[in-house]
Amino acid sequence: MKIQKFEPSQLLKPFVNSFMIVESDTETVNRILPGTSLVMAFRFRGTTFSDNSPHAPLPAFCLTGISTSSRLIRYTCNTGVLLVHFREGAAAAFFNAPLHETAGYSTPLDQLLPAWQIQKIEEQLSEAPTHDQRIRLVEELLNTNLKYRATYDLVTEAVKLIKSTSGNFKISELVKLLNTNVNSFEKQFRSQVGTGPKHFSSIIRLRSAIQNYKNGADLTKLSYAAGFFDQSHFIKGFKTFTGESPSHFFKQGFYW
Repeated sequence: MKIQKFEPSQLLKPFVNSFMIVESDTETVNRILPGTSLVMAFRFRGTTFSDNSPHAPLPAFCLTGISTSSRLIRYTCNTGVLLVHFREGAAAAFFNAPLHETAGYSTPLDQLLPAWQIQKIEEQLSEAPTHDQRIRLVEELLNTNLKYRATYDLVTEAVKLIKSTSGNFKISELVKLLNTNVNSFEKQFRSQVGTGPKHFSSIIRLRSAIQNYKNGADLTKLSYAAGFFDQSHFIKGFKTFTGESPSHFFKQGFYW
């Protein structure tokens, strides 16, 4: 599997973290862990399948919401996919639908954006000879559907605060600091980020634990660092998140 990352244009940098081209010359299975932002996919050749639906291909062009557990994605021979990794909370600038409705699913793009736009870019991507040209086409689509420029808002600040503590910021304290109320905050957060603040925080905690893991690490210390009361609760949460126990997971192959 070959993976290339590309920077977005200056206009899109506040909204898009990166573009990624994933190519597989042979049939490959990749584990995708839950992330904190939405991902838009444009498959320009080949076919992809998910373990959730192993006999039905994933939509060629789709928006994948935030999930609660890992997924296995199978790439057939000679498959190429362009991925748009949005910044946390930033995908809302392009879509009218509340983003928590996409949670755990890969929603076809023609259900979220004008169908004629998707048909047009499908034809253009199939004819584009280079990755640079493919990315320019996707950027044009994003620019066309950009509803507002980057501005400060409560959710953006909440995301920054949660990330600054590796997911260990108590929601009650967060709401108090931001001078808002729980119900209003959670509703706005879900709609803009794609999941609730508690689930968002748990993803950050577990991803931080995975990034900080070293061979022979003490799981009890790792559990406390990830915000769990004890090792047993950490292992349970870890299995839900990755589909495997910590000891087995860290022996496995490629994931992101």
